[in-house]
Amino acid sequence: MDDSERLIWGKYLRAVATSRRMELEALDELLNEIGKPILEAKTPEYNLKKIKTIPAEGPNGIYQKASQADNQNNSDFDLLIKDLDAHDGKLIKDGLFIWRFNTDKKIVGLKPSKR
Repeated sequence: MDDSERLIWGKYLRAVATSRRMELEALDELLNEIGKPILEAKTPEYNLKKIKTIPAEGPNGIYQKASQADNQNNSDFDLLIKDLDAHDGKLIKDGLFIWRFNTDKKIVGLKPSKR
């Protein structure tokens, strides 16, 4: 490869690098704009120990049950419901598998997670 070919390849690679740099800068700008709501959304802070539960048993064994009726004016329970809403009614927190009953969205089951 002679000097003129090296020069042509050098110009080509510089153009490609510049183009990629511009693409990455545009992508970074887009991700920053799109990601703001996601980054700003905080996971609700609540304490599961402050939620009143009662022992229950179902087809899959023993679990704890929490209802809105037993947790009136309990902000921890209200935040748990919001968190479940954000996770399609199921989540794992503090080593517990937590789910919302389909028949009544204000009743929650809690049991040790198998994960």
